[in-house]
Amino acid sequence: RQVTTVGTVLDLGPHFTVRLSAMAGKDDRDGKGTELRQDFGGPLTSTWVSATGYETERTAAKAELTWKAAWFRARAGYELDTSERTASTEILKTPRIFPSRIAQADTRDTDRGRGWLRMRIPFGARKAISIGIDRIDTDSEISTTDLENNYVTGPWDQRLWRYHLEVPILRSRGTDLALRYDGSDAATTIGAPEYDPLFDPSEPAGGVEHESRLQSAELRLYHGDAAWSAWTGIGWREEESDFEPSLAIFPGFVPSRYEIRGTSISSGGSIRLGGKGTLEGDGLWIRSRRSVDNGRIDAGLSYRHEISEHLGIGARYRYVRFNEKQHDSDDYRGHLASVFVVGRF
Repeated sequence: RQVTTVGTVLDLGPHFTVRLSAMAGKDDRDGKGTELRQDFGGPLTSTWVSATGYETERTAAKAELTWKAAWFRARAGYELDTSERTASTEILKTPRIFPSRIAQADTRDTDRGRGWLRMRIPFGARKAISIGIDRIDTDSEISTTDLENNYVTGPWDQRLWRYHLEVPILRSRGTDLALRYDGSDAATTIGAPEYDPLFDPSEPAGGVEHESRLQSAELRLYHGDAAWSAWTGIGWREEESDFEPSLAIFPGFVPSRYEIRGTSISSGGSIRLGGKGTLEGDGLWIRSRRSVDNGRIDAGLSYRHEISEHLGIGARYRYVRFNEKQHDSDDYRGHLASVFVVGRF
């Protein structure tokens, strides 16, 4: 993976600041594997050899305006992100019993625009209400060059709103108690998929309309001073999702809806180490019930060290686990580690 980022900051008087940045990157991934399978539950064993490759090129540009006053602070910005991902998968089976080859090769172009507004409004002595609004528009097109005994999802677009509100309740001796609210509303349209072979030529493949709503409320306690900070919170989450097909994707596809209700516990913090280093961490545990019964753990740790005024280095690690208890079907674990260099000119 290769990524290059540049940026600049412009001061427009005592109250206004403009930040401009751009990035370009490329990500190449290749994988190979071999699997032995017992066909149709019988004595015959087949060998599946797979090869997968992904190549992604991405560019992005961002602009943000900050307004600071004695009683008010606001930030507004917009980011445009464009990516092209070329993917190929081929699975060969021996002995050559149908299906002897499974293949997929396609290129997906995705354009994503995000606008945001952040405000801090004074609320009593040394308190402020935080407000955030995001609008994200995503459009994705796909072109297929190879498809055999497989399928690909069609083009899709999404319109997403996100909201955030945090109201301080209590402040005393470096401890703050606040109530947070986060919500989102999304409308997604997914075009007709492609199949090979086609299940039923008499059934035209169609798209799907998807709407989702997410709301969460959390009571959060903050502690700390200039050298360290920590927070912990307990909250409630609920999510609703509706799927409506415009045409039958294949026989047996029906509209569906699910609801999720759950609780969450979160914590995090940061501490200065040796004057030039900063250690940060955060964790989230969610337990959801209703239409599903699943659990999620998301935790991360990062360290950043300032070598000089213009150069910094650091490392990040993140762990994610998701498991579905009701059907005992899904259990995922993810580990992500990275190192980075930050330059300021």
